[in-house]
Order: sequence, then C-alpha cells, then structure tokens
Amino acid sequence: MSNEEKILFFREMVKIFNEVAENIYPFWADYNEGMVHWSEDIANYLGFPSKDMEINDAECFYNSLIHPSDRVRYIEGADAMFRGETEGFNCNYYIKNKSGNYVSFTTRSKLLRDHNGVSQAFLGVVLNHDATTSMDDLTGSNNKSALISKIRLFTTEEKNFGLMFFGLRNFELINSTYGYDNGSDVLIQVSVKLKETMGANNCYRCSGSKFVVFFEEDVTGREEEIKEKYNIIRDFLEKDIYINSDRVSIGIYGGMINSSDYIASSAYLNNVIYQAFSMGKASGNSNFVYYNGDILISSKRKQEMLYDIIRCVNDYHRGFYLVYQPIVEADENKIVGVEALIRWQDSQRGSITPDYFIDQIEKEVNFYGLSNWIIEKALMDCKEFIDRDPDFFISVNLSHAQLHNDRFIFDLDEIVKRVNIPYKNLNIELTKRCEIQEGTDVKGKILKLFNRGVKIAIDDFGSCYTSLDLLTNYPSEKIKISREFIADIQSNEIKQIMLHAIVDCIEKLNKKICIEGVEDKELLDFLVSNYRLNFVQGFYFSKPVVINKFKELYSKEFRIKK
Repeated sequence: MSNEEKILFFREMVKIFNEVAENIYPFWADYNEGMVHWSEDIANYLGFPSKDMEINDAECFYNSLIHPSDRVRYIEGADAMFRGETEGFNCNYYIKNKSGNYVSFTTRSKLLRDHNGVSQAFLGVVLNHDATTSMDDLTGSNNKSALISKIRLFTTEEKNFGLMFFGLRNFELINSTYGYDNGSDVLIQVSVKLKETMGANNCYRCSGSKFVVFFEEDVTGREEEIKEKYNIIRDFLEKDIYINSDRVSIGIYGGMINSSDYIASSAYLNNVIYQAFSMGKASGNSNFVYYNGDILISSKRKQEMLYDIIRCVNDYHRGFYLVYQPIVEADENKIVGVEALIRWQDSQRGSITPDYFIDQIEKEVNFYGLSNWIIEKALMDCKEFIDRDPDFFISVNLSHAQLHNDRFIFDLDEIVKRVNIPYKNLNIELTKRCEIQEGTDVKGKILKLFNRGVKIAIDDFGSCYTSLDLLTNYPSEKIKISREFIADIQSNEIKQIMLHAIVDCIEKLNKKICIEGVEDKELLDFLVSNYRLNFVQGFYFSKPVVINKFKELYSKEFRIKK
C-alpha cells in the first residue's frame, strides 16, 4: 500500500472511529496540504476553533492545552519522532478540556515518509482515559482510577486537598447471608446516600466496600464539619439499610486525611490512604479519626526515606542493587537456581529491604524501568552459572508495571538478546502483587513468555485466592509454597493435610513444587521426609547475598547439610 493509499485509508478510518469508538479520537496531518484533521469528538471536547487546522496552528494550540509539567516531555517525544530517532510516538499526559479541567490522555502516532525520507503524513489516535476508566460500573460513582488520577493531578499542581473515607465492616457477611445481588444493592444504596450528602462529583468507590470523598481544598480546621458528614453516613448504615423487608445494621470505620500533613507526592498519599483504611479496619470501632502524620506515620523520617527512594528510582536506579538467594534441588542436594531480590542502599540508613518501600514506588512511572533493570542485571550477574550448568535458572518477580505495559515483551526480547542467554534459563514469578485482572492482554503476555520457553512460577501459593486463579487460568511450570503457609506446619495438622493435597495436585498437573522459608534443619528434615518436593529455599541454606558472595557459595558445590 502506498503512502497516498494509506492516507486515504486513514481518512475512512477517522469516519469509522467517529461513529463507533467512544473516547478514542483519531487524527491525521497531511503535509502536502499542510493541514491537521481531527475527529469531531476531540475538537468538541477540547474546544478547538475547528476540526481542520493548519499544522503550525494545530501544534501551537494543542501544546498550549497540555499541563506545564508534561508539555516539555510531550514536545521532546514528538520532535524525536519527527527527527527520525523513533519510529512512533507514545505519550501519557494531562491536557485541559474546554471546561477547564485537566484530564488524562495518551497519544499514539506514527510518521509516514516517502522513499526519500520526506514526511508525508502524521497519523495517530488519542485515548481519553478519564472518559473510559473513571466510572464504577456498579454504583455509577467515580472509581479508584479516577481518584488516583485526581490525587496525581493535585500533587503535580502542588494543591492541597482533603479526604473523608470509610469502609463497611464485615461486609462479606452480607454477601454470604443474603447473596451477592443483595450485597450489590446495599453498595448502591450507600452510594446514593453518599452522593446526596456530599455531592456526586466528589464521591469515589475505591474497591469492594470502600468509599472516599474528595475535598478540593485544604481541610485544616474543618474536622468537626467533616465528622458530621461521616456520622450521617454511619447512622444511615446502622439504621436505614433494608434487604428485602429485613433491616440490617452495618458498622463502618474511617475518618479524614489532609494532604498538607504529608509530603506532597501522589505515591505517598496513595499509601497514606491504604494505611488509613487498614488502621481503621483494625481499630474495631466506628469512631471518626483524623489520620494526621502523628497517628498514621510515627516519624517523618519514614516519609523522607520513601521520598529519597522514589527520587533514586527516577535517577537511573541510583542506590539499588540485587542480592541472590540459592534455590536447592531437594533430591540431589545442590544449588540449581537463584532468586534475585532488590535492595536499596543509603549511606545514612544502610541497606533497606523492599518491605519498606515497594508499595510506594511500584506506582511511579519509572518503576517499569527499574523492573526491567532487575531482570537484565540478574541475567548478567548469573550468566556464568549457566555456562557451568545449562539447566541453571535465574528467578525474578514480575511486577504489575511490566505485566500491564505493552512494551514489556519487546523489551524483554531485547534484554535476552543483549545478555545472550536462552529463555529457558529465565524463571518469571507471578505474585499477588501483579494484580492480574480479567482481560486477554495480560493472559496473552504470559502465554508469549511461556511459548518463548520462559519458566513461569506462581509465587506465594497458599497465601491468597489469587494463587488459585493463576494456577487455574495461566500457564505455569512451578508452584512456590509461601513461607507463611509452612511456618507452623510441624505442629499444624490441618496444614500438613493441605500440603499433601497440594503436592498431589501439583504432581498430577505435571508441575514442580518449591518450598520457601526453610529456616532450620528440623523443618527441612520434616518436609523432605514427608513430602515429595523438587526444590527448597530459605535462610537455612543462605540468606540473600550479593553476587560475589553467591559465587563463593556456588563454587563450593554447596550441599544440604545432613
């Protein structure tokens, strides 16, 4: 197809998109006529003077609407494509619509050139994330994605805001007693009352039975006012909820958060909300609590540490390094693989494990780059072991950022090519942190990894429902039993019976099994003598160590102590 034919084809595609694709806006620029042609939907949504504009006018007008914090990055990315440094353009950013509100957009486009390299057309689509992902299907309220976007926007613009939040206590009993349909009806009743009390635009359903109200200003000094609103919702749930003809009383927990109490980072504040929900649920009462910095985080030093770590993520992974824990074959009693684990080193604080920071940094834009760095660094460090043992495997955790990034498979192919190792020596672990949601794209990525020969392991098996879903619906070669599951197995008869059943099931599925958290010889002897295991891993063999220490360990032809 010639470029001229492609342009004609795209003109027709614009018409089709305008008719059938909501919130996806096509556009194209014809350099021969010097014009940009937008879909009518985006022209109306952003308030363009016309859907057909001269290229220079269109560029200036569109760039002026992009949020100042995103504008330079957007322009530099587009210029790189125009200079021929990249084949296409893919950029997420905030842009102001005609109502004056900033919304989340993604532009994906490609430049067409003739055989002499002269630009002929610029083709692309714009995805409006706020219009496609901001609504909760059940209640019609704003959803968690919309809340995260709002928090990110306010922190980017350095604006203070307040949150009132609450969760329904023991809501699973409603579902189990009255059924999920009636449980859903309760959530709808709660949402309606919340909107009546607070205004529909301010209300968000986060997940399950958790709700948040967003105040677009600093709420210092408004604690009593917000507490009154909270009590209205609390009283409604205790006295005015009916299922069929039965009145049911539902307890709540919650309170308020003021962003000015915390370092203004969306990553911190998302974690503050998570911690506040967790603390409220654990409190056992329905009292309104103001979760200020003193209550929620015992010391500002923790926030400062997280802020420093996030800066290092965005500064080419400064301070991050890997440690390695051996994986031992239970039958031959030798090291056959290794798990790579991330650490952060600071001159003042020492070595910090991911338990202290992973929740906060995994939502950062550049966490995807850090996740890929972990894979490449681990493969480079451990390549020599593959030369000595062709079956040696290197195990790394797959992050949520990688699982949901369209470039991941391509980037992984490039990493494997640079390091020059077979795919079969790479072991990818799927954990509950991956937050795998329904959709063929995620499953397709995992299938592509599996078909390339990458070994897929399900981590933390036995710790949550997610592991059963992964085992049932996704290809895997290995199951890793979590440390929490086997911690008291020597004295817990129920867990002993369950582990026998799990081992039998895994064998029938032709998969391998690895036990994590083997801390001492007594536990090892108990497991090896009572269960048919393939691999074991834990502090009894070695704590996670830097690569030079692991090389010393491996060179000694490590054997399980008998």
